[in-house]
Amino acid sequence: MRAFCSRLSIERGSPRSQAVCSRNRFRHKACFVAGCVALFAKAVLSADVITSKSGGTIRGQIVADRSASGVAARTQTGALLAFAESETESPAPSPKSAAAVPSQGQTAAVHAKREASPRPAASHSRPKRTGRGGRLLSAEEKAWFPRVRSLVNRLFADEPAQVRRARAELLRISDPSALPALTRGLQDSPSDAARSLYVAILRQIPGDQSTALLIAQSLGDASPGVRADARQALDPSRAKTARRLYIDCLRTGSPVYYGLAARGLAEIGDPQLESIPYLIEALVEHTTQEVYEPGRPPLYSECTTEMIEASQPKFYSVPREEGRTDVLDALLKLTDQPYPASGYNVAKWREWFATRSNKAQRRDHRRESQRDIRHEASPGVGGQE
Repeated sequence: MRAFCSRLSIERGSPRSQAVCSRNRFRHKACFVAGCVALFAKAVLSADVITSKSGGTIRGQIVADRSASGVAARTQTGALLAFAESETESPAPSPKSAAAVPSQGQTAAVHAKREASPRPAASHSRPKRTGRGGRLLSAEEKAWFPRVRSLVNRLFADEPAQVRRARAELLRISDPSALPALTRGLQDSPSDAARSLYVAILRQIPGDQSTALLIAQSLGDASPGVRADARQALDPSRAKTARRLYIDCLRTGSPVYYGLAARGLAEIGDPQLESIPYLIEALVEHTTQEVYEPGRPPLYSECTTEMIEASQPKFYSVPREEGRTDVLDALLKLTDQPYPASGYNVAKWREWFATRSNKAQRRDHRRESQRDIRHEASPGVGGQE
């Protein structure tokens, strides 16, 4: 017996026995993990889902009803929860729990309801090309894009003869349908010469749309020369539309463009002085300026915290008014006033315009009265006195 025990201890210490023990331990661990996974999957798959009216969900196992109009469920942690039938949407029982609870009352209170969610139909159609304002382009406007794109590419070619031919062909365009293609190809070009050519092409195209594009170029182009070309392209036939657009810029636009809009109004003119009230309001720019007040050492008598804080350096903003030179020049030119007239005094300009408007109204009223007097004094039809 002693020899058998010693032999057994020797075999256990051998490498072969250690390998066998290692394999056995690995098998035991694998079986344990597999069992845990199976139990977890079984618990998850066999769990019932109860959906409340507020949208919350509870997983568990549905048990027998506690009341005729309710349902009870035991959660995975062992807690037993009871719900009224009016508080739940449609709990979906698992096959096992449904077979375990075959009562008709529970089947009526807890039933499986599967709602099919409609899937959106996949759209494989390409988006339609639109203009910058989101407007759908017509067939005539779309047809101009390949041709204008080819001419713009040839405009930047290396051969001078090819560049001249492309420029000549672009200048011959007078169809308003080509405006979207021209705008996309030339309006935002990094070349000042290309944008100046774009202005020259717009000058050859009639209509309010080309006028609006010229106004936009006169306000937003980065080059002063291109802006000047756009203002010069506004001939008398475009003056009415251009004046309205410039007034809209003064009325609702950004203050950054007030000076450019005033310069455009001064060049195209305003016989009825419709833009004067808006020019007066844009005459002065109201801003703020940061001011620094250096600190001073506190006096020996300043012992309180408020006195010490008052001696510290400070930063604060002060209101500042700065006149716009372009707006004043436009006012003087349109009103035919001698320089500087009322200058940058907005109140005096308002008073002057109100006085002038009252005089004009009295003059018009006097003319209408004289016209009515002449009409009454004239003999009537058929020789009546």
